[in-house]
Amino acid sequence: MHRCLFTLLGHLDYIRTVQFHHEYPWIVSASDDQTIRIWNWQSRTCISVLTGHNHYVMCASFHPKEDLVVSASLDQTVRVWDIGSLKKKTVSPSDDILRLSQMNTDLFGGVDAVVKYVLEGHDRGVNWASFHPNLPLIVSGADDRQVKLWRMNGIIIITFLVNVYLPALFGEDTLLIQIFIRFVGCLTNNFTL
Repeated sequence: MHRCLFTLLGHLDYIRTVQFHHEYPWIVSASDDQTIRIWNWQSRTCISVLTGHNHYVMCASFHPKEDLVVSASLDQTVRVWDIGSLKKKTVSPSDDILRLSQMNTDLFGGVDAVVKYVLEGHDRGVNWASFHPNLPLIVSGADDRQVKLWRMNGIIIITFLVNVYLPALFGEDTLLIQIFIRFVGCLTNNFTL
């Protein structure tokens, strides 16, 4: 029988997605509490709370190579977060008091995760966003039945109109929505910038 190794607590509402970082001992989580949290799974602590969305955060994921996180929200935006300064931050379970005072702010008042871009263009809530594995592109899908391909700086390159709402097409299966959006992303691999 398999058992849970440990539980990370902190979100105040449903958690929509989680993902491991490719290099660091981090997990990113997106929640209906309108926040994104980055956790250190080795020390079992939350090392950053990303705030800025004003509705449910439907997904968040790490960039495959850069110090970035992309998030999608029902506030109709996609946000790209710069988490570069988190690398310097080390947290151990015995530093709880110091950790709480430093969460999201270093000793000199600098924020350890900042919004780099806010991508606006969807007419309804955004359910999914994902980085392209090699190119400076982001793909997003929303309740407006549109899949949008963005340059990293927020300029919309192309919009695909889907004839049915993604949740109606795939139900509540976010994995199928993710696969569909990644498929559309694959279609654009040969797209020249």
